[in-house]
Amino acid sequence: MKKIVLIIGIAFLLSSCSKKLYNVEKVVAIPVIDGDQTEWPAKTIQSNNNINYAIQQDEDNLYLMVSSFDEQVMKKIMLLGMTYWINTEGKHSKDQGISFPEGIINSDAIKQKFASLKSNGGGFRGRGGMGSMPNIDKNILPDQSKLLENFKGQSENIGLINFNGYEDGQIIHFNRSALDFESLGIMFDSKLIPGESFTFEIAIPKRLLKKSTKVKKDTWGIGIATNDPNLELNLPDSSRLDKMPARFKNKLGVSGKLEKINELKALLKPIQFWVDVSALKK
Repeated sequence: MKKIVLIIGIAFLLSSCSKKLYNVEKVVAIPVIDGDQTEWPAKTIQSNNNINYAIQQDEDNLYLMVSSFDEQVMKKIMLLGMTYWINTEGKHSKDQGISFPEGIINSDAIKQKFASLKSNGGGFRGRGGMGSMPNIDKNILPDQSKLLENFKGQSENIGLINFNGYEDGQIIHFNRSALDFESLGIMFDSKLIPGESFTFEIAIPKRLLKKSTKVKKDTWGIGIATNDPNLELNLPDSSRLDKMPARFKNKLGVSGKLEKINELKALLKPIQFWVDVSALKK
């Protein structure tokens, strides 16, 4: 599929920052949606979250590529899942979105494990110490093989939120091979290489996007965010123990659990940023 298309100049901006628009450039080919980011003629930009992205369009479709080479970021994406938000009014608000992958944080098995992570206080109770510590073990977080297995099970599915015809606010899940999904005209693909890279590509027909006739400016907001884990954890503040020498942490019997708690906190910390793009109109 070759034609003159418009590349959207984009820049990463946190939602708290002021907006900045980027000029439009012309290219002669659009990317093949196959999970291979090297085919994108658009310049790929890296956010401060170690996530790479590129956006472009032609007359009929909006194209988005998101990838990462950071192992911690990939694990977070596989655990929490991600949603890519589109706001045709140029706002940094979650209007309509595409969810992929779904993530495993809300699976029954993971929920049961996380249900035990309750702390009755802000400290730790080791051998005779004051405070309390959640019941956490080395198997609380899925290993890489489990994440890969789960991703393979999700790689054919995508969720749509508030798209034209599906505006109830809920995630509508589609399988790529289903007839009702094929009629939408959306194309997507992905590739996960454990420990190396994750790539997601999608082509979204503009006819599916909600557009306000009252908005005059040609600016769209594109949001990239991990999903809300929907968990109520009361993990203890470990900042003081982090600074203690290892021999004292070992003496308290909390060293290994402390590492897992800090890893869990890091993985549950959300990623969210917005890209402001111009000239996104047919």
